[in-house]
Amino acid sequence: MRKKKIAIHPFQLLDISIADARIKVLKDQIPEKQPKLGLDVSTTSKLLSEDTAHIFLNLKVVFTEGDPSFDFKLKLKGIIKAINPCSKKDLQQFIDNQVVPLLWPFARELVYTLTNRMGFPPLMLPTINVYQTIDKNLKKGSSE
Repeated sequence: MRKKKIAIHPFQLLDISIADARIKVLKDQIPEKQPKLGLDVSTTSKLLSEDTAHIFLNLKVVFTEGDPSFDFKLKLKGIIKAINPCSKKDLQQFIDNQVVPLLWPFARELVYTLTNRMGFPPLMLPTINVYQTIDKNLKKGSSE
């Protein structure tokens, strides 16, 4: 077994909560196979001070074929803080790049657990490639 060294990031996620959850069963019949689903994902943020911000991950499960069995919308809220003095620009850049990678694991767990508790086959959100996600969002931000 090899020990791994870790580096503490200068921005830390201090807290996470469910800001909003809207889940509704639309059909009593559970599908025999997992339907094809898509995801609508967006992020927002609110700077609270030079070193602290609220970050939000908005997620909606979308049925890409057939009639939807349920409606699932989730909004997660995190609080991030710089552990060293930083500029608002640095904080905003971190937010723009890191909301999805920071909050995605929590969204995955909640979607899996809640769909299972609704009586449906548990829905496992895909694992994301953090580096490609950041790169895509950087490119999107520069083209806006």
